[in-house]
Amino acid sequence: MPDPGGENEIVMFKSCFPNSNLEGNPDDPPAPGGDSLTVSNAKYIYNDLLKYFATRPDKLFVVITAPPVQDPTFADNARAFNTWLVRNWLAENGYTQRNVAVFDFYNILTGPNNHHRYRDGAIEHITDRGGNTAAYPTEDDHPSSAGNQKATVEFVPWLNVMVHCWRGDGGCP
Repeated sequence: MPDPGGENEIVMFKSCFPNSNLEGNPDDPPAPGGDSLTVSNAKYIYNDLLKYFATRPDKLFVVITAPPVQDPTFADNARAFNTWLVRNWLAENGYTQRNVAVFDFYNILTGPNNHHRYRDGAIEHITDRGGNTAAYPTEDDHPSSAGNQKATVEFVPWLNVMVHCWRGDGGCP
């Protein structure tokens, strides 16, 4: 394919499944923690990212949550953190620009009836019809083909809505 030229307009990033092993407690507030993999430190890092995102309204930043693991040790923390990203992160920071969106890959992979998708003219984020661990695991915690296929079916229409919202040529959920 030929080089489309120019800078990327959409920047997507995702952490790998080990980042679902967040220590601490589900309701811990944001706090710097150095190299600690805790709920507090993760919230702090994401809050800090918003400072940069605010300087680049010409880019759409898509956060894709880390997939779940099979070990239930920190599963409640992972659920709480990812739900915070989707439902509270931007609002708690007073972030009103349309250039940041969060796709809950974690949630989709925790049960066949958990969803994060665009459906019937609205974003549907169902988190209570599965567990907090990987429902589509492989032997090493990477999502299975079935899990990735489910996520793709939900992600593509969701992303289309987010792009049109950011560009201002479509409704924003």
